[in-house]
Amino acid sequence: MNSKNVEYKINDAKLIFSTENSSELKFGDDVLLSNEINDIAYSQVWYNEGYTELDFLNDIEFNSLKQALTKSIEVIIKKQCAISLDGFSIEKYHHYVKSDTDHFKIVSKTRDLFAEDFQFPIETILPKLSDLLNFK
Repeated sequence: MNSKNVEYKINDAKLIFSTENSSELKFGDDVLLSNEINDIAYSQVWYNEGYTELDFLNDIEFNSLKQALTKSIEVIIKKQCAISLDGFSIEKYHHYVKSDTDHFKIVSKTRDLFAEDFQFPIETILPKLSDLLNFK
């Protein structure tokens, strides 16, 4: 590996990414930032594993939620950035929103979304999530 590449091993797959023409990579101290005060997953039985996969939406619900999220992101991009969205999908988000400036514009707006901002009945999945995550 040369100094312009970063190497990761995920499961048994070795991945190498080029950092050429990228901004300088910086690394901080190896510190665990998560704790019981700032991490809602801290009390979960799977916390030490880092994540878990839970089936809580059927295919129709998942596709409906994905379409609603995509539409919400599209609306924000149209309002915040001068970007053509022809052929946009949420999976291709970074093909459209390429600059840090535009990304931060989008992120700052997605933090302020409420249930009524989606074309999906968010309140119908909240009880499922509460039950699965033991949040009442």
